[in-house]
Amino acid sequence: MELQSKWVAQVLSGKVLLPNEDEMTASTNEFYRKMQELGLPKRSTHFMTPYQLGYINWLCAQIGLPPLENWRFKMYEESIKNFIEMRDGYKDHWDDAYWEGIIQVFIFLLIYCDPFHDIASPIFIFFLLLCHLIYLISKSLSV
Repeated sequence: MELQSKWVAQVLSGKVLLPNEDEMTASTNEFYRKMQELGLPKRSTHFMTPYQLGYINWLCAQIGLPPLENWRFKMYEESIKNFIEMRDGYKDHWDDAYWEGIIQVFIFLLIYCDPFHDIASPIFIFFLLLCHLIYLISKSLSV
């Protein structure tokens, strides 16, 4: 987004010139042809993954910046591979049982303990251990 914003600013200031209408039409038609070769429908026009790296370097060249470093492209490729391989596991999952237990314990601590004076008290330590136990149980139940 930042590179695109810089490109738009340079176009609006006249530092970067847009291609003429015929060149833009030819470029769009070429893009659609490549999409068709890949089996992508036109509704996937904004699916830039196969073209992302070339597009970023094109933007950099247009606004006078050096191309991005190779390590950034490798990191991008690895994240796409992880996304494809992991499918649903790619996103974080919320462990309800664990967090409900933690919330209940901390509500108890707020009601019955003074955290500024009871930090080392046995009851506080007991409930910290209980939090850990709840976590372990919730992990074993979710497997």
